[in-house]
Amino acid sequence: MAPTPILLSPSRALASGISIAKHESAFRENSATIVMPSKEAAFLNPVQEFNRDISIMAIRTWSERVDNEKRARWELAIKKKEAKGKRKAAPPTTQVGREKRARTQAAEQDEHPHSAQAPQIAKRDESDDVGQTAEPQQDLQAISSEYRPYKFTLLEALSATGLRSIRYAKEIPLLKWVLANDLSPTAVQAMRRNVALNFPPDRPIEEWTAEEDTKQDAVRLEEENSILKDGQLDEDALMELENQAKAKKQTVPADKGAELSGEGEPSAGAEDGAEKAGKKSSGKENLIHPECKVQLNAGDAISLMYAHRDPSKRFDVVDLDPYGTAAPFLDGAVQSVADGGLLCVTCTDLAILAGHNYPEKCFSLYGGTGLKGEYSHEVALRLVLHSIATSAARYGRYIQPLLSLSIDFYLRVFVRVWTGPAEVKNNASKTGNVYWCVKCSNWHAQRMGRATKLESVGKGGKTNTYYKYQSAQGPPVGPKCDECEGTMHVAGPMWLGPLHEPDFCEELVANLDRNPKQVGTSARIKGMVSTAADELEDLFYFTPPKVSGIFHCVSPALDTTIAGLLHAGYQVSRSHCSPGSIKTSASRGQVYDMMRAWIEKNPVRVEKLKEGDAARQLLSKKAQREYDFEEKIAEAKEVMGGRLVRYQANPQANWGPGTAAKGHKGSKKRRIRPDDATAFIAAAESLSKTETTTDVDGVPCQDSDAQSQ
Repeated sequence: MAPTPILLSPSRALASGISIAKHESAFRENSATIVMPSKEAAFLNPVQEFNRDISIMAIRTWSERVDNEKRARWELAIKKKEAKGKRKAAPPTTQVGREKRARTQAAEQDEHPHSAQAPQIAKRDESDDVGQTAEPQQDLQAISSEYRPYKFTLLEALSATGLRSIRYAKEIPLLKWVLANDLSPTAVQAMRRNVALNFPPDRPIEEWTAEEDTKQDAVRLEEENSILKDGQLDEDALMELENQAKAKKQTVPADKGAELSGEGEPSAGAEDGAEKAGKKSSGKENLIHPECKVQLNAGDAISLMYAHRDPSKRFDVVDLDPYGTAAPFLDGAVQSVADGGLLCVTCTDLAILAGHNYPEKCFSLYGGTGLKGEYSHEVALRLVLHSIATSAARYGRYIQPLLSLSIDFYLRVFVRVWTGPAEVKNNASKTGNVYWCVKCSNWHAQRMGRATKLESVGKGGKTNTYYKYQSAQGPPVGPKCDECEGTMHVAGPMWLGPLHEPDFCEELVANLDRNPKQVGTSARIKGMVSTAADELEDLFYFTPPKVSGIFHCVSPALDTTIAGLLHAGYQVSRSHCSPGSIKTSASRGQVYDMMRAWIEKNPVRVEKLKEGDAARQLLSKKAQREYDFEEKIAEAKEVMGGRLVRYQANPQANWGPGTAAKGHKGSKKRRIRPDDATAFIAAAESLSKTETTTDVDGVPCQDSDAQSQ
């Protein structure tokens, strides 16, 4: 279960230094405290705490990876520099080199006749002062060659209340600054108030700067755990923690705090710093610390990202968390993120993505259509990745999916964006359509292109590797399903490449294990990301109850199904998308073949099936091989994994995406084309002809034309 946000009563909020109005509410989420104005001013969904938690962990893991990459390049450059210096100092090994050095020394001797004694004098001076100068020179060299950790920049294009940006600033150590943007003026006012509440000018920086793996953090966790009641942080426990924090704050030396004058009022220097940073608002309660990592901006997100397309202005991380679809923002996002940077995208319009009710809307937004099947949520992920990949490819850039998750009523993807026109050529072989059967959910993938890896041996004996790109061959199936003879439909184009990078998932879990208390939903993050790390790259999952429903048979247990597939030599893993789901290297037809073997031991009364039922056609075939459902049961339990929180129950009653904020929505004028206007007028005239009339007796009736029809 997701932790419920800690709602603060007005009296408790006032005791914490927060004054709220009647229409406002204050609550805390992990390290951040915010005041929520009315729903019309800004939007916040407390249920998405898991989204914010996993985003923090993913960005932290990515930032550590980038820092390690830059450190490795820096160390390599230092080694090359040292090797180059040694080569210059070493005596020449060839006759040509010795003659060249002799000529150089002779020329220097002619220009400076007395320089022959200089080396001896210098050597004597160095020997006299070695005890005084050796250590300072070493210290200077150590300082100049010290590696500085890489600090990254982040854009939250749609910030609303600013809760996400505040948590980023507090909980991600390598963050340089985050730009919190929103189009709504009321949302920006809410952000400014919340940032001032979390980063006041009279609070020392050490109290809100994230520090990792320190003794202070360990002590703080022990104190919190001793106060918690049954592992939950309630309002009373929160108040006790606040009192302890205030007691510790009084013991902080004056030189570490902010400059104060009078009775707790910010000094002129602090106010000037806030004004220079552009973070001062009207009212003393909205003063922000001049070194706060959260910068505020009021403007259109798309225009802002287009203004940062230049490589020198790009953000290291771009976070898109809109209400609904992220499609309008993708083109600007892939251009405003730096090379190797992280793009985080949320989409909550799963009614369009994970279904077949609105294919025209899905195609207009994401460039592909979905399908109606048990694996529709994985299709939704692949449609969004396809849209990001095609948007990036227009500018010679390609994506590297690190983590792609289908979560509750939304999906969240984390991809790295790189510039590489040669790698963009592989997009065709990673993109394709999917033919799926409406009766039995059988599917076949049709890739858009082929990338064949070839090798050639050069004249020097060196092996060269290159790729040959060709158009795809197909279609892989006819108009009828080869399993049940149902009608085949087409979905896509969609991304057919990998959804996750296992190494990144393992790094994220290891990062979480170092401090499980750093986020409130750590148990679910570990379970879901661990499942994603073990997922096969093969397309689409299935669930035994769904497949058994197609055959109208008793459903085999999850471990029994996995054991049967393992015995047949197929690879098997779990899927994070749905409880009880399985991914396998077996095709859908091979899964149905295993089910026929299962039905031989658990018969189905075929005479009871209706005519035209898919099960009749599926059961008309015999199993092509034998399956043992007991031999690999121990290995099947290993595939199922340990006791982890992989799938979460509904955290609240009536939960879901919530209602969008209404404060920033303005009226939109739609200009009608001439042909649209003509059709509109014709429809209006047709409607007027069918209006009801009243006869002489007062009985409603239609006109004569309508009655004749």
